[in-house]
Amino acid sequence: MTTLVLVESPAKAKALQNYLGKQYTVLATYGHVRDIVPKSSSIKVDDKFDIVWEISENSTKHITAITKVANKADSIILATDPDREGEAIAWHILTILQESSATIATKPFQRAVFHEISKKAVLAAIDNAQPHLDHGLIDSYRTRRSLDFLLGFNISPILWRKLPCCRSAGRVQSTALRLVCDRALEIDVFQPQEYWSIQGIFTHDKTSIEASLAHIAGKPIKKETLPSEAEVQRVVDDIKTRAFHLAETQVKKISATPAPPFTTSTLQQAGNKAFNWSTTKIMQVAQSLYEGVDIQGTPVGLITYMRTDSTRIAPDFIDDMRAYIQQQFGPEYCPDTAITHTNKTKNAQEAHEAIRPTQVDLTPKAVQNLVTKDQHILYSLIWSRALASQMSAAIREQKTHIITDPDKAFTFRASVTALIFKGYLAVYPDKDDGEDGKTLAPLEPNTPLKIKEITPQQHFTKPPPYFTEATLIQALEERGIGRPSTYAPTLQMLFKRKYVNRLAKQLHPSLPGRILTLFLTKNLPRYVQDDFTATMEDSLDDIAQQKKDWLPLLEAFWKELKSSVEQAASVDISTTFQDALKILEHLVLTPHKLSAKKPLCPKCQHPMTIKGNKFGFFLGCTHYPECKTTLSLTDNKEDMATPDKLSLGIDPATGLEIISKKGPYGPYLEIASDPIKRIPITAAMQKSMPDLDTLSILLSLPKPLGTLGKDKVTLMMGRYGPFLKVGKTLCTAPMARLKDLSLDDVPALVQEALEKKKKK
Repeated sequence: MTTLVLVESPAKAKALQNYLGKQYTVLATYGHVRDIVPKSSSIKVDDKFDIVWEISENSTKHITAITKVANKADSIILATDPDREGEAIAWHILTILQESSATIATKPFQRAVFHEISKKAVLAAIDNAQPHLDHGLIDSYRTRRSLDFLLGFNISPILWRKLPCCRSAGRVQSTALRLVCDRALEIDVFQPQEYWSIQGIFTHDKTSIEASLAHIAGKPIKKETLPSEAEVQRVVDDIKTRAFHLAETQVKKISATPAPPFTTSTLQQAGNKAFNWSTTKIMQVAQSLYEGVDIQGTPVGLITYMRTDSTRIAPDFIDDMRAYIQQQFGPEYCPDTAITHTNKTKNAQEAHEAIRPTQVDLTPKAVQNLVTKDQHILYSLIWSRALASQMSAAIREQKTHIITDPDKAFTFRASVTALIFKGYLAVYPDKDDGEDGKTLAPLEPNTPLKIKEITPQQHFTKPPPYFTEATLIQALEERGIGRPSTYAPTLQMLFKRKYVNRLAKQLHPSLPGRILTLFLTKNLPRYVQDDFTATMEDSLDDIAQQKKDWLPLLEAFWKELKSSVEQAASVDISTTFQDALKILEHLVLTPHKLSAKKPLCPKCQHPMTIKGNKFGFFLGCTHYPECKTTLSLTDNKEDMATPDKLSLGIDPATGLEIISKKGPYGPYLEIASDPIKRIPITAAMQKSMPDLDTLSILLSLPKPLGTLGKDKVTLMMGRYGPFLKVGKTLCTAPMARLKDLSLDDVPALVQEALEKKKKK
């Protein structure tokens, strides 16, 4: 008797084959085996939203191999991942097999679910396999795919017509992009506000204490308390007239409890912050740890399933960790009772365990030589975080000197912190363990103190930071947008479509990303709002738990979407471009030094507007086709600082665009004349770029000016700037005098050059 077991990946298949033995044949589907046919009619909205599926081209050979074995097997076990996508893969492959052969259709099948690839977990899952699939999860999957397909296939054609370089819009993707654009705009328009703080140095005998002003007349210092230099100087003058003393020394213990074990999003955040890894790389490495490595000839999964929003850990594994903690660190590092972590994530499903090691004694050191460098880095993080989650709190002692005057008009505070018990920090140390290394002089209360120095310090408020991959995932999770399995592909799509650029670790929206968000926010606002996606995720969860029927949800969604799309298709895209000019004027117009409120064509003085094609957006003259002037645009700060991607304006002599570029030998200017003209951008030009008239002259060089005696005089351009060639003599030509430079000026310039040479 033989049983066919189906999983997604070959690595997982190899591990299960080793555990189950020869009476089982384990094969991999290599992920999803079919998808919706990419045609707008593939979801039959008038026939209960029936879906037209097709087998993926890459899956054909795998299905052929699986079908061959399935025909001979006595039964089939579907052992794909324990989530919505895993259930969908099981449903797809079972449907294909049963439709392909009447013989297979009569064979019994079972669904086995396990959350870690270990022999114990796999055998238990096989023993407890169920004779049915989870149709709630399948309905939820089909509903999600239908929603996203209908949204994409109805909105994307509008974008192709109106915003040709914006290729697509997705449900989670568009909302994530809107968050990035909103944050960037908030930073763009931010106006810093001035505020001040006051530091003091007090002395007693040879003891010196540095303290910060904390209260004025008993009220705590806030940013608005000292808003100007005049106000802070008044306070400083008053402080200097007073006598101060040590009022008291406060001592308190601060307890810091460990963080919960990783969920998908917190792992992605930690990996991005600690290693600067992309979410895609983090999930790829985590997948390999889940599928397992070879330990003494046996494949062993090192971590539990890595797509989860739960912080729960199985009780028996908690017992294992607590025993390990007591043995390795001592009883004081293990709390009297197990720690229960509460999940604060909106819409958390808690369907699985948190991400944890499968065996606590498989320490990072024990597996170091069995895994790759990246696997070891990530496994160490997961192992340490899970173990630390059940350890005692770290305890710090904070001492604070309270310094005040007799009237208590001004109160200064000086604090130091020391770590007195490591607790969980012994396993999972923070970057800042809270120990500042400073000490406070032991002084008695009422000790008089002299003012040695009072120093006001000026500050300015700062804008919110740009999102990073980590903080964007955190924002999505807090708002209930998306699910653990969607964060990495969402970010990957934003980068692939070039809607978002990574500068260092920061996420900056591109100009297409900003204009797309403007269009969607104005014309299809419902589909980029937080509550739409979050509410939809709630509904999908209700369908998965069979609390809600999927058909009414799709019917209501389609009715609203159809109406919204019809309205959006009729809008004039020029209004979006006008909005973009108003909102993004400080970015898109910077390279051209045009009027931000009303950019005019540098050639014909007609208004310019934003236009787009499949290559991107640009400024175009509204007097087209009579005037075909265009100027390139960018809102990428890195691009704006790089000469090779900037248009400097229109050459007055030729009407052609002058573009700065960057080549292997440095930056240069180019004009697309016939033949193409190029000149180097000198160091002086990089500091202060000449006006268009001067640039036009430079691009026209070399230029003969006549003869001086028997010598020909030619104005030329070199790597250090413009110069005159008079016979065999070379001399610098002043940039500021190029517009009116004549043959009469040459003798004086030659004489000046000869005198400089003589002095050298």
